[in-house]
Amino acid sequence: MAALNARWDAAINDPNPDALLPMYSSDARLMPPGAPPATGPVAIRDFFAARVKSVRDHKLQLVDVLAIGDYAYVTSQFTALLVKDSGEMTRLSGSTVKLYEHQRDGQWKIKSHIFVRE
Repeated sequence: MAALNARWDAAINDPNPDALLPMYSSDARLMPPGAPPATGPVAIRDFFAARVKSVRDHKLQLVDVLAIGDYAYVTSQFTALLVKDSGEMTRLSGSTVKLYEHQRDGQWKIKSHIFVRE
């Protein structure tokens, strides 16, 4: 799961929001704070694509993994820099919970993703 976190960070930091598409299951749901849920990989990619240009140095730190059969709850802490149009930078931090689903081909994909900022 740490490797999956690193892959997610790379997609955001690159920025390459298209790299997020294969990380989410076809019925995945993102529940961001202060915005309506996004369902499906394309909607989730679009949510992050609209924001990724202003995010720098995103880093997920794995906190806990709870595996239950073909599912795993993964909790992480995150930090990032938010760059405003003026160039001013603000440090962000928060927590994220992802529910991963083990796929028939052996991959783990995100089925549910929620995050909160501190």
